[in-house]
Amino acid sequence: MPQPSITEVVRKAKGDLEGALADYSEAIRIKPDYTNAFYNRAVVFFGKGSYEAAVADFQKYLDTGGGVRYGDQQGVEQRIRDLAKKAKAELTKGETE
Repeated sequence: MPQPSITEVVRKAKGDLEGALADYSEAIRIKPDYTNAFYNRAVVFFGKGSYEAAVADFQKYLDTGGGVRYGDQQGVEQRIRDLAKKAKAELTKGETE
């Protein structure tokens, strides 16, 4: 099953990001190897600007086999690198303000 795009998940969750986070977190609590929940929760974190949390969940998605299973390993690895850069930029920005 292919993963939804980042914009698709964020658009769906835009009205209630906290509710979406709670739902995905509960799914992960119930089934800790549920790759889709890690991916989708990462997307919601991304939508909230919580880049470090998004990176962590995208990494968990890869660690639980999602990248191999859905053939998007390289794309998610690139997304992690991009988000890590954004997180670093946000941190640097916050320190200079």
